[in-house]
Amino acid sequence: TSGYEEAAGQGLIAGVNAALWLQGRDPFILGRDEAYIGVLVDDLVTRGATEPYRMFTSRAEYRLLLRQDNADLRLTPRAAEIGLVGRIHGDRLKGLLGEIDGETQRLHSTRISPSKRVREKVESVSRGEFKKPSSLSEVLERSGINYAHLQEIELEARRNGDEALPTQTLVHPRVAEQVEISVKYRGYLDRQIRQIHEQKRLESQAIPINLDYLTLEGMRNEARQKLSLVRPLTLGQASRVEGVSPADIAVLMAFVKRFERNGAHPSQASGNDLKQ
Repeated sequence: TSGYEEAAGQGLIAGVNAALWLQGRDPFILGRDEAYIGVLVDDLVTRGATEPYRMFTSRAEYRLLLRQDNADLRLTPRAAEIGLVGRIHGDRLKGLLGEIDGETQRLHSTRISPSKRVREKVESVSRGEFKKPSSLSEVLERSGINYAHLQEIELEARRNGDEALPTQTLVHPRVAEQVEISVKYRGYLDRQIRQIHEQKRLESQAIPINLDYLTLEGMRNEARQKLSLVRPLTLGQASRVEGVSPADIAVLMAFVKRFERNGAHPSQASGNDLKQ
């Protein structure tokens, strides 16, 4: 690799896993959906590098989730799992996550009516008319409205005697930022989460450790050679190997399913099992 950050990221993961190995614990692996370091390590292990590797955001499939504003929310829980985060820091993060979840739920469940003053306030900062009762999250989704606007709109609704509104509390700026992002970009974020779930399904499909790829019929020679060299652990990792097509993965998936049905030992796997 080239660049101090890329080297530092690898050094961090290497140090963590060296310590875990000495303790007899499982290795610490960050997924491509969890961190840019996870993308970097997976690229180097799965695809290799014929020239110095630089970590660009364009290399990550799930960059809507890998934002700088939520780095601690993503990684602190994983760090806590292996003892890299103290109790005080961990408790503080749990509190923050609880506040974010609570405020998100409040916006989804709290509704306001389009009284004259409220309607004028909403339409003055957003496009389109505001004609029907809506949840606060639906109001926040409107183009042009940010969290500060939403607080003003909610206050106006209270002034107009909307008794159904629960007590409004002060919200930490960090909480407001995360809630606004999750509400405004919910459709895009949900789509990436669905993609992650589908990819995790492939990641959960283990490949026999001693599989002889050269015996797999129906797979292109290039794919056989690349997979024999990389020796991926899962179907998900195999799908990212350079030179392996979706058709090759379909062949490999068929073999894995047949292998699991036969209950063969992982050290005895070969493509000949498909013929049985």
